[in-house]
Amino acid sequence: MKFTLNTLLACFFLFGSLQAQDETSKKRLLDFRLDTCEEAYAHYYEIISLSPDSNGHYESSIYYRTEEVLYSKGQYEDLDSLGKTGNWTHWHANGQKKETGSYVNDLKEGRWEGWHDNGAVDYIEQYAGGKLEGQSEYFFENGQRSARVTYAAGEMTEEVYWEPDGSALEDISIANRKPEYPGGDIELYTFIGTNMKYPAAARKRKEMGRVYVAFVVGRNGMIQEAQVVKSVSPDLDKEALRVINMVPQWQEGRIMNRPVAVRMVFPITFKLQ
Repeated sequence: MKFTLNTLLACFFLFGSLQAQDETSKKRLLDFRLDTCEEAYAHYYEIISLSPDSNGHYESSIYYRTEEVLYSKGQYEDLDSLGKTGNWTHWHANGQKKETGSYVNDLKEGRWEGWHDNGAVDYIEQYAGGKLEGQSEYFFENGQRSARVTYAAGEMTEEVYWEPDGSALEDISIANRKPEYPGGDIELYTFIGTNMKYPAAARKRKEMGRVYVAFVVGRNGMIQEAQVVKSVSPDLDKEALRVINMVPQWQEGRIMNRPVAVRMVFPITFKLQ
């Protein structure tokens, strides 16, 4: 089974609208899933051309909001559906190329290639109608192959994995897995409940609700980049962040036998008796 970087404990979606940039383009703010969002939750921003090119397509440029560097560049078929078409290229925040490939009718098609942020090859995949097809290969940052997988209509039919030193991975069940807190979700909720302190000011104001906190479980299993993505109040938000940042090391997530950073969203409920 192939996991994605958007595996979440809990999800919610934030909506915004296209904002006028000038008469020839529009700007919209995007969250970490590249969904339109409000300014407080934006990780990226996108500039969309309002004038079609010679093929009738509309250019998109997406930027990392904090670094103000290019994240992706490509084209949409039209301004209503924003369906992707033609070649799209993505970059890491350090400027290294991240991946490139083509879309047809908003579906990945043909050869896609990816690179680690050190410039080493990350993967080579083949798509047909948006589904993985044929043989794909994946690599560690040191250049050693981590996996070779054969797909048919998006389903794995054959898989082989290696360790960073080139030796075969014996237990392939660990090659693809989501991050896991030691002891599972029950232990995680227990840790949060034990360490959470209801802010006195919020208690006095009888503030209650559910704060959603997004964070990254890094490749080393540590919590990073915690951020409130659905607020209740400043005091409750602050306490939710404090507790999440206290959470001990997780078992890291893995994709194609490589440790990966996985972004997650976790709800913390504040309720007065």
